[in-house]
Amino acid sequence: MSTVFALILTTISFSIIKFIKNKKVSFSLISLIALTLGLISGIVLKNEENVFSLIGQTYISLIKMLVLPLIITSIITSINKFSNTDDLKRIAIKAISILMLTTAIATFIGLLVGNILNVGAGYNFINVPEFKAREIPKFTQVFLDMIPKNPVNEMANGKIIPVIIFSILIAISLAIEGEKIWIQ
Repeated sequence: MSTVFALILTTISFSIIKFIKNKKVSFSLISLIALTLGLISGIVLKNEENVFSLIGQTYISLIKMLVLPLIITSIITSINKFSNTDDLKRIAIKAISILMLTTAIATFIGLLVGNILNVGAGYNFINVPEFKAREIPKFTQVFLDMIPKNPVNEMANGKIIPVIIFSILIAISLAIEGEKIWIQ
């Protein structure tokens, strides 16, 4: 009986959101109303996790299914919007420089705060015989792991960085070939 009630409450919530959307209300207000309805539904139906688990897991799977194609297409189209490769080089150098600078700043702040707060002081590390420390890969191995050996396999395993690098390489190739086509 409570499963039927959960489905009815969910249907009513969706109907309210659809009605509000048709009234030309701003997206932020629709989001807040949907959040409130979801909160109320969660409080009322806190013991009906099976119904919401199915809906939630389906939603998460659909989102995961779309992430990689969206990343690939957005990178390729963004890079190909540049009219020439000189603009692309300039922006790539700026982006990498900003990334390195912010990484250095974050590292410095982390080390500074860690040293000021004396993190780990007074903690007794006990040697557990079952514990086996994971070997840290060399920098060269980390770098080589970023280069996709098989792009389809990397996508299937959900490795984002090799997919991004593959997309960048495809986009640059398309940009260079596109320039050659226009020059001829």
